Amino acid sequence: MLGLKETDELNTFDIYVDDKEFYKKYGHHRCFQIGYDDSEEVLDKDEVISSAKEVTVIFNYPLSGEFKFEFKNSQGKITRREFALFIQSTYRRIYDEESSEPVKNVSGMLNRQRTDGPYGIWGHHIGDLVIEGVQHIGDSVYVLHIGS
Repeated sequence: MLGLKETDELNTFDIYVDDKEFYKKYGHHRCFQIGYDDSEEVLDKDEVISSAKEVTVIFNYPLSGEFKFEFKNSQGKITRREFALFIQSTYRRIYDEESSEPVKNVSGMLNRQRTDGPYGIWGHHIGDLVIEGVQHIGDSVYVLHIGS
């Protein structure tokens, strides 16, 4: 599988950002933050992750279910950077569609209240989200591992 380490039994790949100060301070690369534009700094950004013209990506956190979105690329190759931008733009669309009104925080916390829109977003604002990994589960289907 393209973009995956041969030793990776879970068929996962990471999307890290080349942040030298972060690496110097913490000793590891920083995860791609969905709420910020780090796309030019994605490590191995031109590496081909998939040679499919269309893949399905499953979004599930911090959502109240699993939601599938199609990523189409007529060139028949998807790079690590393109994958990151698709994830980022889809999350922005999800958050925009969820509520046109400002969402209040849970009392006494920085977490957002659950909303009753089409995705049932709970717990985190978009600026909290990072891509911790992407797992290929077969037949051009990927599931996201999103952290906060």
